[in-house]
Amino acid sequence: MKQQMRLSILVLITLTFLGGCKVKKKDEDVAAANVVTKNQQEQVIDSVIYQDIRIEYVGQKSPSLYSAVVSWPVTKTLSTFRILDSKNTNIETAANSITLENLKGGAESKIMFEQYSMQDQKRLASFDVIISPPQDFIFDGVVSLTENVDKTVERLFLTSSSRVYTNQFNLSIKAKYIYSEFGALITNFPEGSKAPTSVIGLSGGKVEVQTDYADGNLQIIMNAQRGGDGKLGIPKEDVPYINIGQPNPGDQVGIQYTIPECLGGSGSSAGQAGTFIFSATKKNDFKISSRMVLASGGSRGQTEIKCKYPNAAFLDFDKNNCLQISGVDRFKCNQNFVSADGQPSQPGQICTKMNPEENYKCTNY
Repeated sequence: MKQQMRLSILVLITLTFLGGCKVKKKDEDVAAANVVTKNQQEQVIDSVIYQDIRIEYVGQKSPSLYSAVVSWPVTKTLSTFRILDSKNTNIETAANSITLENLKGGAESKIMFEQYSMQDQKRLASFDVIISPPQDFIFDGVVSLTENVDKTVERLFLTSSSRVYTNQFNLSIKAKYIYSEFGALITNFPEGSKAPTSVIGLSGGKVEVQTDYADGNLQIIMNAQRGGDGKLGIPKEDVPYINIGQPNPGDQVGIQYTIPECLGGSGSSAGQAGTFIFSATKKNDFKISSRMVLASGGSRGQTEIKCKYPNAAFLDFDKNNCLQISGVDRFKCNQNFVSADGQPSQPGQICTKMNPEENYKCTNY
């Protein structure tokens, strides 16, 4: 009996020193698993991986120029970080971030990231990182749209020389930042734009701009294309009577008769003026100078002597601008015919919302 008692005690002591591996409770299993997970996390943090890299792009004052702040977690292992950029410039730091300067927006480049242990210079990590600053949208000089434009961009720049003509197309831009130099202009049609003869003028497109922050001054002119003038008429014509063959009784050689004038065609209507909508989600110090310009309709066609000779070759004249009337129709071309100027354009809208606390303010014309 005594021998059995000692053996039992010995087994109990042995189990205690072995950590009670055969008798520990379920809660102890969970606690042990948590310790392992925590150790694994610490190992990951000590060795920076690609997913740990964070990149923040900061726009500079000049268009399409950025800096990039590249950062990663602080490691417990004292480390040196080496970055080789696209220009083969070697940057070394013990901090957990670097800043890359003078990066071109929209241009992709690659850097090599390496981590070394300070203690034994062992390389702990090595991988490539893609640097891709956003591309700015820039209006500079004369820009004439030939299709609808819908853009979402980081920044929109308008230089002082920019003249943006949307014509009959729509322009929609969403930008975090807008920088507009004094003198920049967005409008529909160039001043004096006019449709061809007997053609209705084009309507101005819709311009919609949304931004978080805007700075500077922008001039807005919404207009339309003027209607085309009416076709040219034919002036009256005195024609001498020509007796061919034996005179008829009562005919008098040399007597003239008159072909009446044919009035020119009516002018065509102008298109409808465009609409401008601007909104900002933050309070801004941004000035918009806007106006609505209503285009006139086309003028009624005048009479043109050259239209009497449609087959003649006038180098400075397009006979297609004339009414196509000839023969006996010339004598009745103005029956029940009214020639008038075309109708002027109808206005669009100009609406602005300069901060999120206010509603749109629209001007009626």
